[in-house]
Amino acid sequence: MTELVAIKAILDHSIAVNQEVRVQGWVRSRRTSKGGFAFIHLHDGSCFDTIQAVADEALANYDEINPVQAVQWLFKGRWWNQMGAAKTGRSRRSR
Repeated sequence: MTELVAIKAILDHSIAVNQEVRVQGWVRSRRTSKGGFAFIHLHDGSCFDTIQAVADEALANYDEINPVQAVQWLFKGRWWNQMGAAKTGRSRRSR
């Protein structure tokens, strides 16, 4: 299983590009695209900045990912250095 990583570590470039990561935090905003995916801004409290995750609409819980819930989300995907984005493959809610 992939180790949980703080957003601060990713933004500080402590994590190698193209490394699989798991990030857990709260959704600050979500922008849905007509292309079948959404841009998720995730905050974990490790720093003031957020990280952007790209969630595919094929995810089982895609419609549940939104900023109005007071729950944490766990995103798993590969870190790639394109404007601080983490591309995700799966997500799940954490209570």
